[in-house]
Amino acid sequence: MKRRRIRVAEHVSQLADGHVGSAEQAQRLRAPLEATKADMVFIALEPAQARAVRPYIPATLGLYATSLSVNPRAETLVNLDLQGLRYLEMPWFVQPDHPAVMAYPQPSAPMSVDQERLYAFGIDAFRVALHLLRGEARRTPLDGVTGRIALGPGNAFQRTLTPAEVDGGHVIPLRAP
Repeated sequence: MKRRRIRVAEHVSQLADGHVGSAEQAQRLRAPLEATKADMVFIALEPAQARAVRPYIPATLGLYATSLSVNPRAETLVNLDLQGLRYLEMPWFVQPDHPAVMAYPQPSAPMSVDQERLYAFGIDAFRVALHLLRGEARRTPLDGVTGRIALGPGNAFQRTLTPAEVDGGHVIPLRAP
C-alpha cells in the first residue's frame, strides 16, 4: 500500500509542477487511487497546482484541501476545475451576509488573498482585545470575520472556521447533508 501512495504522490507532483497531463498520465494517477479503496483525497497545494491536479482525481472520491489551495476571490472560470473541493474558510470570504463581515468595510485598494486574510485577522485581533478588556472573553465566544473565536483551556484561543466548497466555480458555505 505504501508504494501506491508514493506513486500517486509522484504523479501529483509532476502534474502540480506544470507537466502537461495526458490520458496515460491520468490513468496512472487514477488507477492507484481507485485500487486503494480510498474514501477521500487531501491536497495541500497552491491554487494553480490544485487546479492542475483536480481533473485527474476521480470524481467519486471526496476532495479536501487547505484554504491556501483555493483563491476565494478568483473568477468563476478559474475555480471551475476545483468542483467539489471542500475546505475550511473564514466567514470573510464565504459569508458576505455574516453580521461581523457586514460591519466592516472591504479594503478600498485591491489586495492579494493573503493580504486580505491579514486584514481580516487585524479586524478580529482588535475585536478580541476589546472583548478581553470588557471581561467578556470567558463568558461568550466572539463571532468574528475569521471564524468563531473562544477562549479555551489554558487561556488559549480556539478558532472555528466555516466549512466551504467549490460549486460551479463559486466558493460557498458547505450545505448541510
